[in-house]
Amino acid sequence: MRKKIVLLLTLVLLLTPSTTAFGAEPEPTTPSGIPLSEMAERIDEVIYETIAQVAPGISIVVFKGDDIIFSKGYGYSNLENEIPMDPATDILEFGSASKMFIWVAVMQLVEQGILNLDTNIETYLPAEFVERIAFEKSFTLRDLMNHAGGFGGHLFDVMLTRPPIDPTALEDALVLARPCQMYEPGTIGTYSNFGVALAALAVEYMTGQQFYEYERENILIPAGMYNTLNQPELINNHEFLAAKANSYIINSEGGFDRSVWTYFPLYPAGGLNGTAEDYARFAMALTPPAGDAGPFFENADTLATMFTPSSLDHLNRPGTHHGLWRWDGVEPAFGHLGLTISFSMYFAVVPEQRFGFVVHTNASFGTALPLVVDMQELLIGIKPVQVIADDLPCTGEVEGSFVLANRHDNFLLEFIDYTSLAVVTAVDEETIHMAMTFMGAPVSATYIQVAPYTYQLITGTPFMRFLYSELRFEMEDGVPTKITVSNGFDITALPPGREVPILIGSAVIVIINMMFFLCLPIILLVGFLIRKKRKKEVLNKRFQLASNGFFGCGILFVLNHLIFLMRIERYVWRATSEIMVHVWVNYVLLGITLLFFGGTILTIRGKRIGKGRIILYIISVILIVLSFIVLYDWGFFTLR
Repeated sequence: MRKKIVLLLTLVLLLTPSTTAFGAEPEPTTPSGIPLSEMAERIDEVIYETIAQVAPGISIVVFKGDDIIFSKGYGYSNLENEIPMDPATDILEFGSASKMFIWVAVMQLVEQGILNLDTNIETYLPAEFVERIAFEKSFTLRDLMNHAGGFGGHLFDVMLTRPPIDPTALEDALVLARPCQMYEPGTIGTYSNFGVALAALAVEYMTGQQFYEYERENILIPAGMYNTLNQPELINNHEFLAAKANSYIINSEGGFDRSVWTYFPLYPAGGLNGTAEDYARFAMALTPPAGDAGPFFENADTLATMFTPSSLDHLNRPGTHHGLWRWDGVEPAFGHLGLTISFSMYFAVVPEQRFGFVVHTNASFGTALPLVVDMQELLIGIKPVQVIADDLPCTGEVEGSFVLANRHDNFLLEFIDYTSLAVVTAVDEETIHMAMTFMGAPVSATYIQVAPYTYQLITGTPFMRFLYSELRFEMEDGVPTKITVSNGFDITALPPGREVPILIGSAVIVIINMMFFLCLPIILLVGFLIRKKRKKEVLNKRFQLASNGFFGCGILFVLNHLIFLMRIERYVWRATSEIMVHVWVNYVLLGITLLFFGGTILTIRGKRIGKGRIILYIISVILIVLSFIVLYDWGFFTLR
């Protein structure tokens, strides 16, 4: 009898899949496989190892299902007074993670039949605005969702250190911050704050509400985000701002200096402020139980669509997943990065496991990115690289120098884009190496070819692991013309007129010009002292005065551009009006230079001129002419 009972119990245990041999349920894990009982300790290890290099304060929130299972602040929200960081109460800037609220709003209106992703965007915009902005090429909301509206870069009027005069004037901000439309829409990914904010304007126009009002009623409140406001509502909300964390940037000694808060003229694309736990509630709202539409949508299929590729040709042009960035961990994860001048954040969700996390810091992105990547790899894991084809092309075919597609065209910031070329070299028959500069720091990665002209990262710096985990080279006549990545960070071959020899030549002219005119005052002073000592009289005083004025214009040109470079140091975003003064100075100096040049021509005849003065004058003429050519070619005379 006892043997029968033992046999019966054994059969019951074996036929019960949800239990172990001892009858206990398997312990739940993170998508990467870490038991939840060990997760807090593992997170602590990562944070305590890196916090000194990352930020004064860090908030980490992790959820599973309908519950926040981990919420912890590390370091300080106020370093000076040593006030601890609190994910539940400390207000931080969401930056570009605000963009996901725009795409949720768009998909809500698509679900209601108010918007269509494949209709010309001008259908959904005010006629007066369309006339003011005058797009060269038509595009759709789907193009904007994939950062494929064809726009180049535009650094100015995106982030400011002071509130806009009218924080709700989205149309005016879009007109001011409009970039050039450099590409055919739908063909290349160029990350664009302008494009995403344009989608928010479509929401405004089609609903008759300011975007922040629509967002509050249809996204923030349904998600239970009561500690989150967008820029128009928070600017003068002193009670809300009293809970906002201080922001910081790293200094030359490795410590942190107090920095500024950020304001967005294109506020829907980056102006949300709130707590880390509030953002976790938004992420939880995106991952309801299977078959449930969640609080944002009426139909579960709409929510499911959010996690599918939004590019109609996603096998060749990855794009985004309806605004979400995809990370191939042990299971696919979806999220978005948020960056302001001195805050950074990232969130990711794994819909299949109803799991997600938020990491938020009160320091700039450059220092926080390694932490973001560490947390992603810790909690989500890494998908193993698999070579899926044989007889692959020679890796030497993809070698070359490339530039970010999201660059400035014919504008005074264009030259900066070409100071950080992506250089691809073949390592061996299977692997390549790509190196570039990001925010002044070198970044690089090594890739293995897994399919014809498709390479996956096998090792690299955090920036490359995060944004450039896969490269797809587009070839034309055996030459790479573009590197397709995803999420709007494509890279192109150097365009005509920007080949490496021309870049080197331009740089050499600029450097020689600066060195000469910065040394010229000393040369002139030495010449004056020598003449004075020898009591040697200037024979052609009129030429002397005209050439001195000419020399002075060359010196002022150099100083104008040195000041410009110092003002945009470390990519601190500014208003166009602050920078355009340098363009106007160029025009004024050009006019004065021509006047003095005419004066030298009129006075050069007559009395004898010293050989040294003639040599300086000829060198100055040659360098100023060459500099004008270079400055014009690089957009330093472009009025926008």
